[in-house]
Amino acid sequence: MTFESFVSGEANEMAFGVAKQIANAAANNTVTFNPVYIHSTVGLGKSHLLNAIAHQVQTADPSKNIVYLTADHFMYHFITAVQRQSALGFKEWLRRVDLLLIDDMQFLQGKSATEFGHTLGTLLTGAKQVVVAGDAPPRDLEMLDERVRSRLSGGLVVPISTFDLDLRRAIVERAAPRM
Repeated sequence: MTFESFVSGEANEMAFGVAKQIANAAANNTVTFNPVYIHSTVGLGKSHLLNAIAHQVQTADPSKNIVYLTADHFMYHFITAVQRQSALGFKEWLRRVDLLLIDDMQFLQGKSATEFGHTLGTLLTGAKQVVVAGDAPPRDLEMLDERVRSRLSGGLVVPISTFDLDLRRAIVERAAPRM
């Protein structure tokens, strides 16, 4: 899942351009938009873009501390850390990242969502890049605290709309084996 393998069209060109800008900036120790929140229905390329950002930054600078987690994995790691009485270590680990990518934000809930809010605040204050993807705009994520929704909404919110026939055709042509 790289930028080279992503098929861009009218429905996703803004998200694609923003993702490339973020990756270039992060590789050069700068932050352009923060946080960035990409949203669409399932299967329109959010995860691909998050992975492409991580791949490009890691390729450009292998020393970068990049963390990509689904919301489920974020919750799992947080709950496990609490059970093992190592929550402080978990918090410190997350807050030392250069680039945090969280996918499927709509699944984050409970105390994990609260911890994400604290982590988000710390990373934004420290000028660390945060990119989040979900299936709805931040304002519609009712399981999140209003402050977290506000912080996510206060950055760059980028929708990906439903693909038109031309984009679907281009994706199929890219995926189909050449004869």
